[in-house]
Amino acid sequence: QYGYPSASLLFFLNDGYRGGEIVIADKVYTPKRNSAIIFPSNFMFPHEVKKVIKGHRYSLMTWIL
Repeated sequence: QYGYPSASLLFFLNDGYRGGEIVIADKVYTPKRNSAIIFPSNFMFPHEVKKVIKGHRYSLMTWIL
């Protein structure tokens, strides 16, 4: 009914934590506060978020159709 997302957008709200890196297509990113990452939402860009080992990681996530 609404279609499939063409892109994923992550906005990072804080820093002051350890861990929580994001891995997109085997490239590791360590996000900084008030930064964003946008990437295609398809099988060619597998992604994961590593475990936060100290503190709390806050982010906003949305999809673009």
